Formats: sequence, C-alpha cells, structure tokens
Amino acid sequence: KQLQAQLKRLGVNQIPGIEEVNMFKDDGSVLHFSAPKVQASVAANTYVVTGHGENKSLQELLPGIISQLGPDNLASLKRIAEG
Repeated sequence: KQLQAQLKRLGVNQIPGIEEVNMFKDDGSVLHFSAPKVQASVAANTYVVTGHGENKSLQELLPGIISQLGPDNLASLKRIAEG
C-alpha cells in the first residue's frame, strides 16, 4: 500500500499494451518479463515493471529479441554465433 501511495505521488500512470520487457544484464543474460504491468512517470524519471521476471540467456530469446539489441548485446550475439 505504501509503495502504491508513493507512486501515485510521483504521478505514475499505467502504460497499456506492453507485451514484454527485457532488461539486459552485464553478464550477457536477460531479465525477461512476459505480459508485465508497466507504469511510468517521465517527469520523475521513474519506471515500474511488475510481474514474473525470469533470467534467460540471449539464445533463448532469439530471434525475436534482435531488434532490441544495442551495440554491447550485438557483440555478445557475435560471440554466440562464433561458438
């Protein structure tokens, strides 16, 4: 209850239509949320993702995740391809 009250004070609003959230970790793995509840307050630079998060390898999420990869992740993908 206290968390929801604080989020309301920050002006956090729900963002509908988010199918998945992927957080790329330094070790090359991905924290993957399927069908999460996402809330945000851009003015407060606050984003809230709730739901069941799973640690997955980059390989498990291919090929659908390719469009979300940045330069660091592309280097990891190259290492995977080279075996």
